[in-house]
Amino acid sequence: MGNSNSRRAQPIIESNSILANHIKNSDNSVYQTDNTISASDRQNIYTIKRDLSETPELFVLNNMLMGIMFFENYTKYTEDLKKDLLKKQDGYIAPDEILEKVSQNVLYRPHHGPQKHHSEPLLPKRFFVLNDWINVVGTTEEIEENSTQTTVRMEESLIKGYVRLRAVNNTFQHNGESPVMRLNSVEPNSRSSEDSSDTNYYTELQNLKTPKPIEILQGLEKHEQSSTYQNGLPKTCISYRKIKKISWDADELIGENLSEDDLYQTVAYINSKSFMKQLENNLFLDGVASELGLDLENINQSESKQEKISCIINDGDKSVPCEIIPSIKTCWPVEQTLKFIMKSNRTPEVRKRFVYPTSSMIKEITTLDCVLLPKGHLKRKGDRKDADIEWEICFPQAQRYLETFMSHAQMKSLIILLTLHKTYVEPRTTCFGLQSEHIRNFMLWECESNFSDWPEHRLGIKLLQVIKNLTNSLSKARPHISDFFINDKNTLSEVSTPKLRQAQKAFDDILQTPLMSFLNALRNLRYTNGKTFFYPFDFKRLYTILKSNNLDILNYQIKSKRAKTVDSEHYFDRFKDGKKREIIMRKRLEEKKKEREANNLSHTGQRKGSVDSIDIDWKCEKKFDLGKKRMILRFFIETFLEISEKSLTITTNKKNTLIYIKQAFYLTRILRDECHAFADEAVEYFEKIEALEKRCNEMVVNQKPVNGVAKTVEFIAHNKKEEIKEVKIKNGFNNENKKAPNTPRKSVMFAEVHQTSQ
Repeated sequence: MGNSNSRRAQPIIESNSILANHIKNSDNSVYQTDNTISASDRQNIYTIKRDLSETPELFVLNNMLMGIMFFENYTKYTEDLKKDLLKKQDGYIAPDEILEKVSQNVLYRPHHGPQKHHSEPLLPKRFFVLNDWINVVGTTEEIEENSTQTTVRMEESLIKGYVRLRAVNNTFQHNGESPVMRLNSVEPNSRSSEDSSDTNYYTELQNLKTPKPIEILQGLEKHEQSSTYQNGLPKTCISYRKIKKISWDADELIGENLSEDDLYQTVAYINSKSFMKQLENNLFLDGVASELGLDLENINQSESKQEKISCIINDGDKSVPCEIIPSIKTCWPVEQTLKFIMKSNRTPEVRKRFVYPTSSMIKEITTLDCVLLPKGHLKRKGDRKDADIEWEICFPQAQRYLETFMSHAQMKSLIILLTLHKTYVEPRTTCFGLQSEHIRNFMLWECESNFSDWPEHRLGIKLLQVIKNLTNSLSKARPHISDFFINDKNTLSEVSTPKLRQAQKAFDDILQTPLMSFLNALRNLRYTNGKTFFYPFDFKRLYTILKSNNLDILNYQIKSKRAKTVDSEHYFDRFKDGKKREIIMRKRLEEKKKEREANNLSHTGQRKGSVDSIDIDWKCEKKFDLGKKRMILRFFIETFLEISEKSLTITTNKKNTLIYIKQAFYLTRILRDECHAFADEAVEYFEKIEALEKRCNEMVVNQKPVNGVAKTVEFIAHNKKEEIKEVKIKNGFNNENKKAPNTPRKSVMFAEVHQTSQ
């Protein structure tokens, strides 16, 4: 066992640290450059200060996103989830536990529109209902004798990501009554494929995706539809195809006296379309609906859309939207996911410290089951008759596994992207365009591209780059986002191109005015529990500050002035000239305001915007004046102090609290350096920071590491040449004093790492 003192939390501000120096010498040394702060902290302060000076819009965006909370303790929650990641699930799979956790405290309710009085989770709750009629076996797997299930083998379809299920027992011998078609063996992009106009294609696609009321069959009709074979599978779920017995060429058969039966054999396939109909019209009421507790009103309001049934489940006094997805469980499809599996053999790039997913993660993922959805691929060209016997491969458990290993910043980014999608894209394209599952799949690619480059305190800049990458994928002549597990599958292949162009336009608009677009969307997230969760971010106050003019700033400064007890004579001498200038400037601004009001009298007939409206087209100033800088800095300092205060009362793991205390310290240091007039305010904030840090460390000292793993906060900085440098601190600002680099770094990253305790 190592020294027990190594587990003790080190204060982020030492007794002889810069903060102590601020408090003890606020009348003098507070104005001087202090060398007691560590090199990494000086670099962080420099970078944030540069953002405020050169790109104030991004500065505000970064801090706004950092101040929005979705989890009390993300690390602990994901650690608990990881315990059951490899657990086999029977009956159904509910893969969205993380987003369900978010919905316990945060709901989506728009400020405007027909849904402004309706709150709902960011995404519907998904249930992949596993059917027990069918047993899928591998290519070489032995078949169980006397099985009560229908045994089928998977066959690869011509389209990547889709398979066919071929019956392998003799139960489904063709009786001569059911129609038989030849199995299509023509590649979808082959020249022999028949052309179909885009208009017809989009019409058929829209018809498939349009929600329709489910029809519950009753009486004799229900009995006829549910007639089954001896192993329980309804007859309506079987389709027959003729396939070649052996590979042959037509020229080889000239002169041979062969019948069609000599060349072809009739085989049975499970019809995905009929399977879906059987569940929604017959078994939904008897099985799934009763198990989930749906009442008759909920059932009557349910709708079917291709491979899903949308319904509402009553959870106490809440109505929770859900998606019921019929599916068949099967083992991991090695042939279709070879490229994903081969990632375990890759050599990490020199400039990347972390690989996602790791080889051990890939090994564990491939032990998980996947599911087959009753959904065929609708080809743009060629014969589409085989779509009814195709099944789409889906990986809900693997996706859940990978999302559980996302960092807090990455999961926050995903939630914010989904919020932007729900605010700006979904109203334009509804269920026919870019969907939430596309964004979740895209985020896996973004995490893989550079797992460590997701800084908590500069998340706005990172998210804008992610959105740019997404728009690049949507702007291609043939929009393309590869499936993360089946790389050759284009997840956008069945999405209308015009609808994708609308999504692209929506994200382009966000990039034009990022701050207002993010602010307008994120204020639709409503916090539901103020006692056991964080307080909602004050978007209204931030918007008021951003839109304020010089007169508003002067009024704010006069209103916020408080009597100072320290060196009041020196304080008065310093500001007496400034007060005179304030009075003169205020009179001038009031005169200009009266002029504007007089000029606007002729426009009184125009419609006035709502008090809650956000001016999306508002352009942020290229430079904030000193007064607005002060208001912005104070707003965010108080926000992070409030988060830290609340975190100390609602979380068990206090270490993440230090990140927000540290950010408040950085901003307070910048406030102090902006103007000597702000020094006394800065000292007050420093005192609050020290008190919070002391409380935090008192709680951390006796806390045992989870599973023998101690968390540390690591700041990773890299310069323009991408030379990675690590500066590890144990919850402290000043454990390492190094000379600041001469070349400013390109970015600074917050990353969480695990350090095994000794």
